[in-house]
Amino acid sequence: MGNMNYDPITGEPIDSMSQGNVPVNNMNNMPNPMNNKMGNVNKPGAFNNQMAAQNGPFKQQVPMGNMNQPSCNGTNNAPFKSPSAGNMNQPGGNGMNGAPNNFGALPQQNNKPGLSGKVIGIIVAAVLVFFLIVGVAAYFIFANKDNDDDASAAASSEVSIDESDEDASDEADEDASDEEDEDEDDDDDNTQGTGKSKNSAEALFTFSTDDHSYTLPAKVSDFIDDGWTFNKSSDATKLLGTNEKDYIYFNYIGDTSRALSITVVNYSMNATEIQDCYVCEFVLYDFDFEKLGVEASVHGGDVVLGESTMDDVKEFYGEPTSISESSSSTVLYYYKDGDDSNYYSSLRFGFEEGNDKLSYIGVKNDEAPEGMEDVEVSDEAPDYLSNYKAPSSLGNDFSSGNVEIEGVVYNVPVPMQVLTDNGWTYDEEDTFVVGAGQGYSVALEQDDKTIYVTCYNLSTSATYLKYTIVTSITYYPYSDNAVDFKLPGGLSGESTDEDVQKFLTDNGVNDYEYTNNLMLYNIPLDQSGNSNSYDEIEINFEEDGSMSSISISNYGWLNQD
Repeated sequence: MGNMNYDPITGEPIDSMSQGNVPVNNMNNMPNPMNNKMGNVNKPGAFNNQMAAQNGPFKQQVPMGNMNQPSCNGTNNAPFKSPSAGNMNQPGGNGMNGAPNNFGALPQQNNKPGLSGKVIGIIVAAVLVFFLIVGVAAYFIFANKDNDDDASAAASSEVSIDESDEDASDEADEDASDEEDEDEDDDDDNTQGTGKSKNSAEALFTFSTDDHSYTLPAKVSDFIDDGWTFNKSSDATKLLGTNEKDYIYFNYIGDTSRALSITVVNYSMNATEIQDCYVCEFVLYDFDFEKLGVEASVHGGDVVLGESTMDDVKEFYGEPTSISESSSSTVLYYYKDGDDSNYYSSLRFGFEEGNDKLSYIGVKNDEAPEGMEDVEVSDEAPDYLSNYKAPSSLGNDFSSGNVEIEGVVYNVPVPMQVLTDNGWTYDEEDTFVVGAGQGYSVALEQDDKTIYVTCYNLSTSATYLKYTIVTSITYYPYSDNAVDFKLPGGLSGESTDEDVQKFLTDNGVNDYEYTNNLMLYNIPLDQSGNSNSYDEIEINFEEDGSMSSISISNYGWLNQD
């Protein structure tokens, strides 16, 4: 049985940052870029509940995650939806930031009993007694030839004792075999009654409330059709990007007194209203359903919220994959296939200290259902990309978002197609589809020179990689082939720490952060003190004083009305 650390209140595993998602705006957390040309970017936020024009960008809400993006409150010509994480080699990758992959806990082995230690001890003792008696008999035969008959009688007597021990051993073997058969019968009994396998999808991901049963992931509309309602009516039309999740509340059928927490997810490559999305997690608390007067259960009614004990749970589900124990509660975890790397496909049972009855049931399954329809992808670029204006020169205003790369000046954010039109290429087909709100870290190459960009699809519809918007550009000067990389105000890929200090002084930059142990500068483009932490210049040095990386990240004109 594996051991994990859990939050005693929520029952969720406490995990360090997953390596599945790479925050590209923190170079010290990013793997060697020369070996990771494509990767994920962290998901910061959620769509708002206003529907933008088809193929138009979303407006962004307050961000979440490591890539703190700005809020956008402009018209439909301003983004956006906050991007969700994706994987360059598999569109529609992880939807949640920092998704845990493997907590390292091994499932408990269900070893069937064999011969008990007591039985084995009897057998060994019998063998030892046999050889001991034979030795004693031989000693008397050779030492006292005159007493051969007596010695033989003694040996015969001892051997008869040994035979009795062997008989006892045989009987013990038979008893152990009977016990094993009984245990096998008990195991069979654990899955009888409802005819469900302990690890089947039906057993793990199905729950019932009175006469209604749901197997996750289930359509939100399935609940609404049964009479459930949104606690906040506006949640129904709130948009989610591809693989994006949100936490909302339902009211039970015919009763608005309790707000029941659920997690919804969008499996479509297009932005989708929550009312057309899926429920992927539902936590049922005894104090809610007791107030509602509703029976909530799993395993076909065998395990009942507020009534069943820990022994009842184990009777029908077997030993848990892992157990979390604290001073206030005990939580049993059952993962799909008994593998705790299946974090998003799990069932958990919570018991409060001092109460042997089941306090809550958490049902979670985030595997997209089979048969999801493919979306039609337009070959037209989203309209908002046409708002980009190329700068005439690099200029001296470091807050402009301008950057000069190999003699060409760009303004970040810049459409991916502008970079590819200037000779930069990526190792993917132009038909690579990016879901609504998804973002990627991509290596761009030109004549054996490499830069790294973060790009997003900020429209409501799936689009091709070539029609994404680049919001961050990073250069690693220690690469073999140097890139001519310049920023306004005198910064470049060849700048030293002294050059950066001079830049700060010459430009009157007072609002910046320097992290000593990382030798890292974070310089906000907006020096008013009201800036967000995404629009910035970031410069990182090595211990020998050489530059490790230089990057510029900006939403700039995307924030404008």
